[in-house]
Amino acid sequence: MKETDIIDPVRIGKFSLGYFRWSVTAHIFQPKRFWKYCTKQVYEWKRGLSLQFISLTGIYTLLMFIFHTDGQPFITSSGAQMLIWLGFFIYIAKSSSSLADQIGIRSKRVVYLTVPVSTAEKYIAHLLSTIVLYPLLFFAAIVVAQYASELISSTIRGEIFNPGTPLQGCFSMWKNSGFTTIFFVTSVLSTIATFTLGATLWQKNSFLKTVSALFLFSIVFSFSCSLFLTNEEIGSAVSYLFIGKFFDNSSNFFWLINTVQIAETIILGYIGYLRLKELEIAMQFKENQTIYLQIAERISDEILLGHYAIGSRIPSVREYAALVEVNANTVMRSYEFLQTQGIIFNKRGIGFFVSPDAKIKIKSYRRNEFLKNELQRFFIQIYTLNISMEEIDLMYKQFIDKLNSKTSNAQL
Repeated sequence: MKETDIIDPVRIGKFSLGYFRWSVTAHIFQPKRFWKYCTKQVYEWKRGLSLQFISLTGIYTLLMFIFHTDGQPFITSSGAQMLIWLGFFIYIAKSSSSLADQIGIRSKRVVYLTVPVSTAEKYIAHLLSTIVLYPLLFFAAIVVAQYASELISSTIRGEIFNPGTPLQGCFSMWKNSGFTTIFFVTSVLSTIATFTLGATLWQKNSFLKTVSALFLFSIVFSFSCSLFLTNEEIGSAVSYLFIGKFFDNSSNFFWLINTVQIAETIILGYIGYLRLKELEIAMQFKENQTIYLQIAERISDEILLGHYAIGSRIPSVREYAALVEVNANTVMRSYEFLQTQGIIFNKRGIGFFVSPDAKIKIKSYRRNEFLKNELQRFFIQIYTLNISMEEIDLMYKQFIDKLNSKTSNAQL
């Protein structure tokens, strides 16, 4: 027996670990690719984020001005704390539901789901934005509103300008102990996971439907409690929760609630990820067309949508195979097909790049395919159904008029 024929467990273990690392970095999560995607998202959202910041600042400036009392900063009052934290959780929930805006309309869903990053990277980017970006934007707006309202009050009402320190007293209710902080963090994460899942389940009116589902759940839960607990027991439980004993480190109920919220966050978050993965409609391969041609169509769509700029490098064969979960040989056939069409070209030792006239070549190829295949089937249908060309011409003119009308409205 040759020495090379002997099975080496150490070598096999190293190979398996190396393959696992490659699989994770190439398919599930690649830091460089993820960072580029996040910066791209923030750049595209900058207008929307700016409008949100202005809206939040305006709303809270008005509220602080209306309820302002001379002598002390309004932000330190219990009423202000309630308005701020109620607004915070509503804003976080609405931001979590914003995922539905990207997948609710088919055209937007195709753009979102065909971005050449993994589903995990898209999902993590969404969670990070709701955990980090949106809270920072919210409290930045509160700080601006805090000073703006005091300035307006001192100018119009002649009151003393006393804004206090930024966000003064806002976090006092969560800083009594480490246990209140834990409860706050688990509540935020649970809210994000719940409304993100709602966005993947209901793409239209996601926020309202999720709120309705939670309201219905609370009714069912309350009714269930009434079957097993007396009014005195329910009242004592509520008192226990709000008097403050709930946050005692010796409270088993406290740890039970937080454990439930952590479990809820993990379970609902994972279900939301699986649901988003199901919506990868661009990669639900059709049975009547070979897979390599469908991959070539997807890459062509990504070029037309601007995911790959003219002259830019596209992912390697192995990277794209991991991304769409197919064999590398299949992706190689797709790349060879696109290369023969002049859509991409190969720089030896560097990779594949988008051709300067790629968009023209894609449209020309699809036009020829339509005239050659689709139009033939269309003619067969109108012939067998006795549809006249006059009817077709009238419907086509109506379609053009409707399309022009939509374009004009969009420009306005």
